[in-house]
Amino acid sequence: MIDTAPGADGGDLRLAATLALPGDALAQLDVALDYPRRDELEIVGTAGKITIPDPWLCRRGFIELERGGMIERMPADPTGQYHLGDHTDPDNDDAYRIEFETASRAIATGAKPVFGRADAVDQAATIEAVRTAAETGTTVTLAPSVAV
Repeated sequence: MIDTAPGADGGDLRLAATLALPGDALAQLDVALDYPRRDELEIVGTAGKITIPDPWLCRRGFIELERGGMIERMPADPTGQYHLGDHTDPDNDDAYRIEFETASRAIATGAKPVFGRADAVDQAATIEAVRTAAETGTTVTLAPSVAV
């Protein structure tokens, strides 16, 4: 299901979508340019829920696990492997700067990126499927992922 709200200039201001994933899982997403900012990821299952505030940068440094009516706060990166910089200066945690630095480091050292080409292709295909579904009002089925 796709629902959109056009802006005065014809561009979309809001989009909500439900994606059917393998294993009978559903993903629901919503984005809005005209609502107050809200960056949050929730993973809801039959036994509980995981909430990740600010999932793009995890500036808050924690995730919440809710189960059995109790909420447990856990470190977002307990090993420090993906530390993004000095979290005492949140203005320095810019997603594009971090992306640029990560890509530059991979190019300079020859290290494989955490997410490779196949992930990028899958993301692009999913975004295109959501766009097509929004434009046509029909369900779009993605082809199985093919590593590139």
